[in-house]
Amino acid sequence: MTRTELLAEKVVLAAAAPRGDAGDDDGISAFVHVEWSRFALWVVALAAGGIAFAALGVAIGGLAREVRAASLLAFLMSLPIAFIALVRRTRCRGRSSTCSTPSRPCSVQASLQAMNTALNGAGPSFGGSLLHLAILAVAFGALGRLALRRFA
Repeated sequence: MTRTELLAEKVVLAAAAPRGDAGDDDGISAFVHVEWSRFALWVVALAAGGIAFAALGVAIGGLAREVRAASLLAFLMSLPIAFIALVRRTRCRGRSSTCSTPSRPCSVQASLQAMNTALNGAGPSFGGSLLHLAILAVAFGALGRLALRRFA
């Protein structure tokens, strides 16, 4: 098995782990109106977000080279990444480019946009969010592959 195949397998396995999230929406539908006709879009958005996050995890693991260090690094990185991605642009008061630029390399904001579009049909284009997540997944996967080549 080549290193690229190993990384791809890790990304697919990590992305497949949280797929029960789509089933949680039936519990939510008891309280909020959910458009079940958009279910296929939910699955696509969840898969794209999962692959992007899994590729980020592979990149972190490849750079850290040890499980404990990679786990700690991933946890420490997740807090500011989530904060930056979840800050609303309206809170920035005229500094929208300053607030949105650091969140561009984060999978969180793109995943939220894709899920919002899939669930509500609102927000930016669904294809744009999926393209953003695909670019992040490829970039993080390449970073993980480069880390394996560098340290092997």
